[in-house]
Amino acid sequence: MKIKQITLLILTSMIVMGCAPQRLTREESLTLRKQYDSQRTRIYENVSEEKVLTAVDELFRLADKDYEVSHGQHGCLAQRQWFFYAVLAAASGFDYWYIQTEAVDNGTKIVIREVTIADAVSGNPYTGVQNMPDGMENIDVFSRVEMENQGALYQVFFARLDYLLGKSEKWIGCNEARVMARDFGAASSTWMDPLCTLANDKWPESAKEQKKEDFEKYRAKRTLKQSGVLGH
Repeated sequence: MKIKQITLLILTSMIVMGCAPQRLTREESLTLRKQYDSQRTRIYENVSEEKVLTAVDELFRLADKDYEVSHGQHGCLAQRQWFFYAVLAAASGFDYWYIQTEAVDNGTKIVIREVTIADAVSGNPYTGVQNMPDGMENIDVFSRVEMENQGALYQVFFARLDYLLGKSEKWIGCNEARVMARDFGAASSTWMDPLCTLANDKWPESAKEQKKEDFEKYRAKRTLKQSGVLGH
């Protein structure tokens, strides 16, 4: 499965390079940016910064044990290093999440951004924090590919944060997250990798029964696919 995802990522990159989309005008680019900013921003009414950041910390601990969260007064940085090895391919890299919070009149505003730095060709590992994209959280210009696809990942992040803050009764596991990526219109489900690939995908204890239902639904769907009833 992991080999398939790495292969899909490489093929997707080849398609993007071979079939470049039409260039956006400045007005179109600014409209896309406004949409993207709305996807990575939330305001949690009547919730303190401390409660939001505590829930964010738990979110990453559930996602993968390799995430290390460094906290500040008004935000945090979550990062993990990952490695993937196969017979003829290797990949390594870092996932970085920049989380900024701000107390507002009616609650807490949170703005997020995820950045992945990967070497999917040679597999040479990065050596540590000196490879972190210094100041990346302050850059005010984002690539078109990021703005058109990354919102799918943020949709899952905020759905999980909603649950941990008691704003939702549904936890989104990785099986459903990958479906959400396709429904969102992302180029592929690999945009969920920072939360769902080489990850533990643990569920909160309070969502134990829901996890069982999710697994049964996924297993039934997989059985139908293998029998040819559903398309692949």
